[in-house]
Order: sequence, then C-alpha cells, then structure tokens
Amino acid sequence: MVHKEEIFQNLKTAISQGTSFDEVKKQLGTYALTENEIEEISDSLRKIYFDKERKNGFWLVGIGTGILVISFLLTILLFHHNLSVDIFMYCSSIIGLGIAFWGCTKIL
Repeated sequence: MVHKEEIFQNLKTAISQGTSFDEVKKQLGTYALTENEIEEISDSLRKIYFDKERKNGFWLVGIGTGILVISFLLTILLFHHNLSVDIFMYCSSIIGLGIAFWGCTKIL
C-alpha cells in the first residue's frame, strides 16, 4: 500500500511538470484513500497548483507591461523624429495588452 505522503509527493511532482489540476484530481481518485484523506491532499495540491499559476500570471503581467512601456517609449522617440509610429503604437501595444490580460486571468 502506498503512503499518503508518497502519493502527495508524486502528485506534487505531476503538478510541477505541468499536469492540470483536474488530471491530478483524477489520478488521486485511483488510490485507495478515505474521503477525508482525498480531500486533505486535494486541498494541498489545489493550493500548490494555484500558487504556481499565480506566479506565472505575475510574470506575464510584468512582461506585458514591459512591452507596453517599450512600445510607448519607441512611439515617442519615432514621433519626435517625424517617423511612422503606427507599428509601435498599435501592434506592440496590442501584444503587450494581450500578454498582460492573459497574466491577469492566471492571477485570478
């Protein structure tokens, strides 16, 4: 019989390798555990999974914001040199906003 701590470590490793929480929960159901043990392990794994997602979300928001700032600075620089600002003002701003909003969805 597999111990509860060993099951937790195996599933924690699966989460760190990118397995979705739903898949991990299905794997947890295959072990011979009581409902209380399954709920306890599931709560711990849920916290680990969403902490990882939140961390990734903050990184994405930071990257998106960085792209927006660089886009803004290049737009100003090109505008003052009377060059076309369309590519930086529209394309990179949309990309930066998209990445930042994607990060926001991971945070929530």
